[in-house]
Amino acid sequence: MDQLTTDALVALAKRVTALEADQYPRISDAFDSVGTRLSELESELDRRTERLGDRLAGQTSEAERRESNLEYDLDRLKDQVGELERAVETVRRGY
Repeated sequence: MDQLTTDALVALAKRVTALEADQYPRISDAFDSVGTRLSELESELDRRTERLGDRLAGQTSEAERRESNLEYDLDRLKDQVGELERAVETVRRGY
């Protein structure tokens, strides 16, 4: 290798080293910033998931309460239908 090529390679290596030293803090800061933002987004996602779970639990509880009320109302209506059928049968026998 001739001296000009060697000198050019040495100069290029020095320039790369200088650029790495200059840019490393900026790259490191960018990675730190991205990491911080990802942590914030993860926390927000966890909060939203928890709130949705709470809402779902509340809606499930409300649906179960309504179902129970409907079953009670249905049982009452069945009892009333039974009473009416007995009354109709009594009336039929009386004639």
